[in-house]
Amino acid sequence: MTRLVLCLAVLVCAAMAVWPAEAHHSVLGFDTTRGVTLRGVVHAWVWNNPHTHITVDVSDGPERGQRWIVESESPIVLKRLGWSPTSLRAGDRVVVIGAAASDGRRLLRCQSVMPPGGERLACYPAVVQ
Repeated sequence: MTRLVLCLAVLVCAAMAVWPAEAHHSVLGFDTTRGVTLRGVVHAWVWNNPHTHITVDVSDGPERGQRWIVESESPIVLKRLGWSPTSLRAGDRVVVIGAAASDGRRLLRCQSVMPPGGERLACYPAVVQ
C-alpha cells in the first residue's frame, strides 16, 4: 500500500510540474476566430528563448502608425521550420498573419511571415503553407 501511495504522489507531482509549462504556451489569450494581417517594417527581431519576437511598425490598414509585438515559437522550433537568426532584419518590409490578443493589446500570435524577397515562413508546426 505504501508503494502505491508513493507512486501516486510522484505522478501527481509530475502532472503539477507540467501544468505551468502547458499554460505558458497557451493561445487562450488570442482571438483565433479571425485572422489579422499586418503590413509594415521590422523595428526589432529578437531570436531568444523562450519565444522569438518581432516588433513591427505597421504602415498599412487600420493599424497604420501602430507598433505591434508579434510572438512566435522558440528558436529551435523556428529553425526546424526553415528560419534562422538572419531571416529578418530591422528595416525589412514584412507581412505578418496571426491572431490578435483578445484584450486589445497590440500583440499578435504569429501564424506566418512573408519576409522581403522570400517565401512565406510558418511560425509554428501546425501551419500548412
